[in-house]
This record gives sequence, C-alpha cells and structure tokens, in this order.
Amino acid sequence: MQVKVKHPRECSKEEINAFCEIVRQGDEVDVVGLEGRVRRAEALAFGYVDGKIAGVAGLKVPCGSYRDEVFEKAGVPTQAGSFTFELGWVYVLPHHRGKGHSRSLSAAALSKAVGGGTTFATTKSNNKAMRKTLEHLGFRRLGEAWGSGRGSYELVLYIFLSRDKITEEG
Repeated sequence: MQVKVKHPRECSKEEINAFCEIVRQGDEVDVVGLEGRVRRAEALAFGYVDGKIAGVAGLKVPCGSYRDEVFEKAGVPTQAGSFTFELGWVYVLPHHRGKGHSRSLSAAALSKAVGGGTTFATTKSNNKAMRKTLEHLGFRRLGEAWGSGRGSYELVLYIFLSRDKITEEG
C-alpha cells in the first residue's frame, strides 16, 4: 500500500469526496456534517493499492464537547482536556484487510500530530484488529466501555502514549 498524507486544504474536492465515501462505507460515524469535520481535520491519510484508494484514516481535531463526552462516558472525565487530536475514520476496504494497512494508515495520520498534541481514539470493543493496531502504535486503553448510541455494541477509549513508536511504516 502506498500511503499519502495531506492536510485537507491540500486535497481536491474529489479527494475529500472519496475520503468521505470510504468513511461512510464503515457505517460507524454520523454522516451528517461529515465533510465539514473532514475539512477541519489536521491530516488525512489515503492508502492506495494499484492506484485505487483501498483505505483511509484521519487525525481529527474534535470539538471540546465531543471529546469531553467521550471521556465522560469512559468514566475518566478529568483527563479529557489533555487531548488535542483524535485518530479516527480508519477504514480499509474489506478485500484489502489482513495486510497491516490500518496500521500504516494510522501511523501516517499520527505522524502529523503537531505541537505535541496528544491523541485519543475510540473503537468497538469487539474490533480486535483495530485494538491491535492501536496497541501496536503505543495507545493504551483507558476507562470503561460504554454503549454506543449507533447500535448494540460497546465502545472503548484509547489514549496515545509514545510518539517514538510512530513511523510512516507503522
């Protein structure tokens, strides 16, 4: 997989649309206002296989109320203010999975965390592949799982520990 990372300002309208379409396929985010949130991100990672987008990831700049709500639901509200970024929108098309692509995409997005900003991520508690990716990159789980408002599953919170584990290759 060839990974390219860009600030949303550097992306064409077609790239933003393609990024949003891949994220929508994951069916795990609120699609209302998605393009606006994508355009406010710190970085967007695009993974290409044979010249076609096979996966994406983003380094989000979450609004404070959303970040506070996540940490509140995880039972650790006092820690929310320490986190500037959120790793998210990580999605690899099904026929490209099992090859470490989520790790490469996530590492590339995380490499753009500027100014020493700390990062958190959430994932489904039963998403073993994403939990493994996060742990490999130096994230650790924090707090308790909570029920998602989007379905009958639980989410878990991860926080980033060490920038020295991040490389472009993951």
